[in-house]
Amino acid sequence: RKTLCYSKTVEMLAHSVRLLLHYLKFGDVPVPSRFIS
Repeated sequence: RKTLCYSKTVEMLAHSVRLLLHYLKFGDVPVPSRFIS
């Protein structure tokens, strides 16, 4: 269903924005080690 896919995308975007805001505010992002290559 298209709506389900859309809501998932919005959810991910919101999460990304939250991380970005945290980065801008604190100059550091709490990234789990598994995401670091």
